[in-house]
Amino acid sequence: MNLELEWSAHPDNPLIEPIWPEWLLGDPVVLPDDKAPDGIWHIFLNTVLFIYHYTSEDGVKWRRRNRVGRGMRCFLIKEADTYYLFHELHVNPWQSNIVVRRSKDLWDWSSPKRILHPQLKWEKDGAGTVACPCVVKNGSMFRLYYSAGNVFLKDLGFAEPKYIGFAESRNILGPYRKRKTPMIEPDDRDPLRNKGAGAIKVYRDEENNRWVGFNNGIYSDHKNKSRSAITVMFSRDGRIWEEPYTEPLFAPGDGWEKALVYQLDAVPRPNGELWVYYNARDGWRIGTERIGLRIGKPAEA
Repeated sequence: MNLELEWSAHPDNPLIEPIWPEWLLGDPVVLPDDKAPDGIWHIFLNTVLFIYHYTSEDGVKWRRRNRVGRGMRCFLIKEADTYYLFHELHVNPWQSNIVVRRSKDLWDWSSPKRILHPQLKWEKDGAGTVACPCVVKNGSMFRLYYSAGNVFLKDLGFAEPKYIGFAESRNILGPYRKRKTPMIEPDDRDPLRNKGAGAIKVYRDEENNRWVGFNNGIYSDHKNKSRSAITVMFSRDGRIWEEPYTEPLFAPGDGWEKALVYQLDAVPRPNGELWVYYNARDGWRIGTERIGLRIGKPAEA
């Protein structure tokens, strides 16, 4: 995965708007046309309560198709001939599990099966939540990265994930054995992670023999405003991470990205471009969240 790219925002941003009376679309996971069984693009998103399925002919203009079910913060992976949609599912307002649904065609999904639930002390910090799954195959093992616990942000009026950990299994459906301590945690000295670890999307970069992580940490800025920005991390083992860049890859800006830039999915294209879909929020306690796209193109020699 080449990250020495020249980045630009798609001119049609934001690409996907919530449908009234919804005010939030978040946590995109994308299957591009060259990976899909039917040769079109698929994206799965969540509102406050439900996961929805959209399709596209070009990855830019999207059409809402069907509702998958209750849940949020999903992740899609294919193993053998089956698609697995991992996502967070709340048991009550203060507790959530990570579950998985299965499909052969991306349209008809099974009932959710519980994969992970909060057990460890840090997973119950603030609330008993496990969220934001990301599953990466590592040899014969499956590694499930996830967020847990939360920190309440007063100016937003809701909580965001406080820690990131991981668990491993020889079977994609588990059982998963958890690492006992967080992999990433908040740090008062970290300007981009002084409130919460947020979430991470991890990709194997076989060409460069490394793991690549995109992390949206949760922080307070110099005006004590809650923020989120996307940073890039690298690792040799997917456990211990380094941040080579001093600035975030994507940070809050103006308009629909004014307040926070959140979770993402990175899609390598055959021409060497990297398409990154993400959601951003335009306000704090009152705000709308939408889906946008930034495209990284290889620098010209």
